[in-house]
Parts: sequence; structure tokens; C-alpha cells
Amino acid sequence: MTWPAVYRLMALIMAVLAVCSALALPRVAQPPARVRDASRGPIRQDLAGFLAVLAAVALGVFLTQRVGGPIAGGLLSPWFGNAVAKGSLQAKWIDLLALLLGLAVTLPLAGFAARRARFQTLLAGLDSYFSQPRAWAFLAFIVFYKLTDAFQLSLLTPFLLKGMAFGPAEVGVVNKLIGLLLTVFGALLGGLVMLRLRLAWSLLVFGLLQMSSSLAFWWLAVHGKGVLPGWTIPAFDFGFVKLLHPTQVDGGLLMAVGCENLASGMGTAAFLPSLVLLWRLWRPIDALDVRPGTP
Repeated sequence: MTWPAVYRLMALIMAVLAVCSALALPRVAQPPARVRDASRGPIRQDLAGFLAVLAAVALGVFLTQRVGGPIAGGLLSPWFGNAVAKGSLQAKWIDLLALLLGLAVTLPLAGFAARRARFQTLLAGLDSYFSQPRAWAFLAFIVFYKLTDAFQLSLLTPFLLKGMAFGPAEVGVVNKLIGLLLTVFGALLGGLVMLRLRLAWSLLVFGLLQMSSSLAFWWLAVHGKGVLPGWTIPAFDFGFVKLLHPTQVDGGLLMAVGCENLASGMGTAAFLPSLVLLWRLWRPIDALDVRPGTP
């Protein structure tokens, strides 16, 4: 089965499960007619607000594609005058600056559209969150705690295929299949460790482990392939994924991917409970210093 077929199968399974969930929902008692009539106004207003925000985002995307690119190219052209970077690398910098300019235009435009359309569901939710103390600090924590993992994930496959010249089958088996299993195991291991550690300490320790796990890929880049003994994975067919031929797996690759996925799973095990405790945001910061299961 090819990867496009796998993704189509996963999408079909998700759609079927969504339909089953909708059909299995218990029937909700109908409110009185006067209550339904009173709720139609806010529903229409929220729908109009959603469409207004959607139109603002579409306009922002259009401006980013049509206007942001030329502006970014003009701003960066003096820097590219004596640069040795290739054209493809220059295009990536232009795209990045155009994206940032587009966000700087699209986000205020969407906010203006929401206020003009009185999209109270969105506005009230944002006001409720940002009125809490340390709201920006908690938002920064949510973004930066997993930001390095996101960057590493986007660079990992090109690094392994192009930088280290590993085979596609070897990278696919280790990075996708074994890596997924190790991530699940890391989450379970992190949950067990959190039975002994407070949440704040778990976030700190697992965050340091996530940061340190990147050194495994530095070690792999410095020492190269073949330093650690590898092993051969036999061919298999699990239906949704299969390996046609036995594949030799490098020990260094397995070590690096294993360290990264174990640490990522442990970090996720501590990160998700911290989101559940978002309602404690207005309390002192030691409110996060609780043991799992504490009310």
C-alpha cells in the first residue's frame, strides 16, 4: 500500500468514526419554543461573525501571496547583493519574510472583522482568557515547550535522507514505525514517573530531556553511520503498512531516533496535564505544583 493510499484509508476511518459518533449521541430534549426563538439571534450573529473572520483570513492570504512576496523580495534584495546563498535559499528567506508580513496583516484584519461583526463567541473567549493573570506567560509556555520538537520534526527526514544518506525504507521503518512505538512507550514511562514527581518538576525534567535528545542527532552527524551495531528487520505486512524486503537498520540511527521519541513522549505526558490545569491560571504559580490526581 502506498503512502497516499494509507492517508486516504486513515481519512476514511476518521470520517466513519465521526459519523458513528454523531449517530451514537444521545437525543437532547428540545427546549421550549420561546427559548429556541431567543437563541436564533445569537446563532445568526455568530455565523455572520465566523464568515466575516473567514473572509478576512482569505483576504490576508491573498495579500500575502500577491503583495507580501514582492515586498519581502524588495526588502531582502540589498542583503542578497553580495550573498553567496543560492537562489533556492534566497527564495526560502523571501517566503519566510512574506509569511511573517502576511501574519502581521491577517491577524489584525481578522480581529477587526470579528469586532465589526460582533463575533461574541470568539471575542468573549479571548477576553476571558487574556483577562486572567499570567495569560501571556502560559501562552508562551504552550508555544515554546514543543517548538523545538516541531522544528526538529520538520528537519529530521531531510537530514536523514540527504544529509546522512540513509535509505528511504530504513528511515521509514525507524522514524515512523519504531519511533511511534517508542513515543507511546515514552508517554507511558512519563506517566509512571509523574506518579513520583510533581507536575512542575516533571515539566522541567522532561523539557530538559527533550532538549538534550537533540544531541543524539549531533552525535550521529559527527560520527556517521556504522559506529554502533545494527540489526536486520524482516519483511512484514500489517495491512496498513508493510516492508517488502528485509532492511538493515543502523544502530546509531536507532539510538538517535529512540532518544528523541522517548523524550518527546515523556514531555507530552507532562505537557497535556498542564493544559488540563489551565483553569488554575489565576492562582499562584505553585498551583501547578501538584501531584497527579490532586483535586
